[in-house]
Amino acid sequence: YTDYVGGKLFARITGSGLNQTLVLDPAAPTPYPPIINQINSYGISGLAPNGKLVFYTKPDPEHINKVSHLYSYDIATNTENKLIAMSQSAAFMFPNADEVIACVREGTPGHGFIVKYNYTAKTSVTTKFVSPVVATGLRTLTVGPGLNPKVYTGGFLNGGIGTYDPAATPAVKFTDEKGQSEGLAVLNNKLYTGLYQYAQIKSYDMLSTGLGNRKDLLDLSGDHKQDRPFAMLAIPAPVNKLVVGTVPQGGHASGALAILSLDAVSGLPAPVIKDNFVKGQSILTLTNIKNMIYGGTSAWGAFDDLPGKDENGNAETAKLFMFDISDPAKATFINPVADKQAITTLINVQGKIWGLAEDTLFIYDPDNAIDPISRHKLFDLSYAAWKIVWKAAKMVEAKN
Repeated sequence: YTDYVGGKLFARITGSGLNQTLVLDPAAPTPYPPIINQINSYGISGLAPNGKLVFYTKPDPEHINKVSHLYSYDIATNTENKLIAMSQSAAFMFPNADEVIACVREGTPGHGFIVKYNYTAKTSVTTKFVSPVVATGLRTLTVGPGLNPKVYTGGFLNGGIGTYDPAATPAVKFTDEKGQSEGLAVLNNKLYTGLYQYAQIKSYDMLSTGLGNRKDLLDLSGDHKQDRPFAMLAIPAPVNKLVVGTVPQGGHASGALAILSLDAVSGLPAPVIKDNFVKGQSILTLTNIKNMIYGGTSAWGAFDDLPGKDENGNAETAKLFMFDISDPAKATFINPVADKQAITTLINVQGKIWGLAEDTLFIYDPDNAIDPISRHKLFDLSYAAWKIVWKAAKMVEAKN
């Protein structure tokens, strides 16, 4: 964000773990402006009626758990003052000369909080309210089967699954799903969703009225320590299986691979789950050529982990792996593009595997035993300075 308040420009800079807000004075520029670290509110408040203070929330660096607090900042003296514990705020307003009101975005599910703080008397009043369903960013998108396909989208943060059917009235139907869909796959009039948190895999029937008959298929948390099922691949008959690749929970560096049978018979075999499938790496994308499964990895693990290092101390690079679905234990691993730390998309284009590794398109030809990989640099981009890489470059095929 950039906010202009009281003659000062507050400019936030982020990247590679950095979160700093520069306080710039256009009337008295300096190469070393004051810096506010780790603001987590959606911007800062306007100028208080006293003409001196602005407000924001940020973690308390002195607290053992870095609990978020409300802070004030004096624009004349460039000093900040910690006030009261408060989750990150979405908005501020001033009802009078002595009080600031904050709308707190984090509360119990389905609720929010309004906090009124009197910065003269140093007292506060908190009011809880029922939070309405609000619009959200789209986390995932997939298209259903048939001549009149529907579009299914998963919501970011707030969860939910949207169904867009251009032939229906209304065209959009909403399915209440508390989890955040990190991956979606469609097969045989069923929608499969991989949910954050706890890497839960569920299925929905695609009905004329929307989605229904939700079933819980798999939970990859617990002993498996997984959190985000980004890679979801549903393979039709005669294979008829769902393949899932994941990002682990915090403190665990390796993703997992799971294979579920989708045959509609009783006594299905237990899912095949391979923990630590690519040591120190997550699985972000999957595709197939018939029975052969292809996957792409990220050198990043959980949200708070840095990319792993190899035995020489160099950053790990992303891998392309492949195996026959009947025997994942015999997987082959290669580094298709040197020095790239994430492969974020793979697609099957006429029997060849096209992948994106940062700024490079690579094409893997399984029928070329001598030189199976061609590489094509598309632009200048590196993920090296990124804090985490999960959902990044994507591509789709349309009309050949």
